Amino acid sequence: MKTSLVAAAAVVLALGFSSSAFADVYRWKDSEGNIIFSDVPHPDAEKVTVEQPSIVTPYPLSSNSGQAAEETEVAEGPVPYASIEIASPANEETLRNVPAVTVSVAMSPALQVQFAHVVELLYDGASVGSPGQSTSFTLDLPDRGAHQLQAIVRDGAGKELGRSATSTFFLHRNNVNQGGGGS
Repeated sequence: MKTSLVAAAAVVLALGFSSSAFADVYRWKDSEGNIIFSDVPHPDAEKVTVEQPSIVTPYPLSSNSGQAAEETEVAEGPVPYASIEIASPANEETLRNVPAVTVSVAMSPALQVQFAHVVELLYDGASVGSPGQSTSFTLDLPDRGAHQLQAIVRDGAGKELGRSATSTFFLHRNNVNQGGGGS
């Protein structure tokens, strides 16, 4: 029903902004209770008054508007990260019999690569590879047991800009010979 109302509103707006903006508009409910809008009368329809739309004139765009916007963005500098988190595996998730674990990092705003920001993943306190612009990491054949993950966002000079909370996942294997051995 909510979708019908959104669709109905879109129809009213479309009718309101079309070349026949001042044509009559009719509204009725079909046999399933959906609200229908049309410019053609229907036996159970009621006439809807559509007011003249407000028209706003946009600012004119210059030929180098894309370049100006890009320069403005760079001139303003990076935006602080409101959140950084390990999106998957979920905190305290148990994984069973997997040969590899894919770790996804989510952040808001998105990683600001235009300022050379990078993500570093800590796995049980040790850095996994070199920091990079990817927010997805693969851990091949991790050991059985509990493991901690943490993501750090750094600038181009290596300065820490933000860090996620520590997230823990558990890896179970039916057999120690399935890889990872240990614990």
